[in-house]
Amino acid sequence: MEAAFSYAPEPEFATAVAEGEPTGSLQLSFPNTSPSWTWATDADAWLRSEAGADAMTTDEGRVSAVNVLVLRVEVHNTSYTDPSGSPVPRRS
Repeated sequence: MEAAFSYAPEPEFATAVAEGEPTGSLQLSFPNTSPSWTWATDADAWLRSEAGADAMTTDEGRVSAVNVLVLRVEVHNTSYTDPSGSPVPRRS
């Protein structure tokens, strides 16, 4: 199976176009959760929180990422809900 995309070995070789403005944090809002990401200069990474509390793994500590990508997409729900009561989106 051929890869859908590849990563640049170093930032100067990246071909993606960057739009928007730099930020040090972002807050998302979903029906059942409100994750956020904050840049930590000392860790050189984005650190995740859930509803204001540090998001932790079971073995590695705080959830972190080198990059965070946020996509805004239109979602059409079905008449079904999942076990938590959230709407189930329609497949495209």
